[in-house]
Amino acid sequence: MRHQGTNRIVEIAVIMLMICIPTRSHAAGLGTCGSTAYQRYLVPDGLCVLPNGDIRPFVCNMPQGRYVSFTSACSEHDGCYSSRGANKSTCDARFYKGMTTACRDALPNTFPEAGRKACYQTAIHYNDVVRSQACPAFRRAQSVLGVSNPRC
Repeated sequence: MRHQGTNRIVEIAVIMLMICIPTRSHAAGLGTCGSTAYQRYLVPDGLCVLPNGDIRPFVCNMPQGRYVSFTSACSEHDGCYSSRGANKSTCDARFYKGMTTACRDALPNTFPEAGRKACYQTAIHYNDVVRSQACPAFRRAQSVLGVSNPRC
């Protein structure tokens, strides 16, 4: 059941991204992964994980919450897509690894298991969305570099 709840929260986050740009109280500025030309595929560059497994994209002003930054994974993924002749599958696999590393680094074993699992499930979901729906963004990034007919 926890997985369904996490997916619903992620769906809400994606809808928020398509409708408006929310704010967050974390020290870093609001950010998203991806090209604004393909805003449909943007995901938050970080999220707040609560001990009970609730996920709050962008906002982390609760004392019990831990902020997990996906900024590095996002930047590397965007850079990979923008590398001439890149392989989309390789870029996406690195993105997933970067997000899971961020979860692991921000949420030590002393943090409740429900929160850690929710972070990893969110990373899986974001990766699944990118793998299945970001081909237009990958192709556009490659075509800007002069690569014709890049494979997704």
